Amino acid sequence: MDRRITNKIRYFLDEWLPPVLRDNRYFMSPLFFLWFRGRNVRQAMEFKSNFHKMTEQDMTRLYDGLKEQSKIRESDLLPECRDLMLAWTDPDCRTVLDVGCGRGHLLKAYAERGYKVTGCDLVNNLDDPVTPFTLGSIEEVPFPDKSFDVVVCSHTLEHVVHLAKAVAELKRVARRQLLVCVPRQRYHYYTMDMHIQFFPTEAYLVAPFELEDYRIKDCGGDWVYMAFMPS
Repeated sequence: MDRRITNKIRYFLDEWLPPVLRDNRYFMSPLFFLWFRGRNVRQAMEFKSNFHKMTEQDMTRLYDGLKEQSKIRESDLLPECRDLMLAWTDPDCRTVLDVGCGRGHLLKAYAERGYKVTGCDLVNNLDDPVTPFTLGSIEEVPFPDKSFDVVVCSHTLEHVVHLAKAVAELKRVARRQLLVCVPRQRYHYYTMDMHIQFFPTEAYLVAPFELEDYRIKDCGGDWVYMAFMPS
């Protein structure tokens, strides 16, 4: 389903439904049943009670399995968010690392503009097999300090268990700029996207990075954040 549509559905559920309904198991069960096509519904609904017991490999298997059951879009990144990230990238920068690169849609956009790109993720799902790629976790990015001019990360931070550790790693490997995209979403126990971290206001994204020179914009229901690294 198109992300613009799912963002509107999420907005209605989160902002208009009273909490007594929004986090009511019996009210939400039919929605989970439809989204996951009747399979592993209980596992998805109880995710927030169980994720802290899971290994990184367990999480990867769970996400991959549930994605196969739900209706998967080509990319979580809205075109307007992608274009804003590209527009905010310093054209004098040359190297770009995408942490949590998925199928590589953002990498492709940077490569088409002449940047030297590298992808990093827990599994290699890149559509382009020749794109440079390294297996790795956002909580332990497998590159030395300041390895890339620009580090980008889209629709990944909402899935990490240890946010501070992930943010520290993104900052560590970035030489000049950081660009991040996450959903603008408030916390609820029952969320079909199975997010762990939530960013309802810009402060929830700005504060963990602790960088002074930044921009942030609400872009189609998602936050796009850009910061320059200190000299």
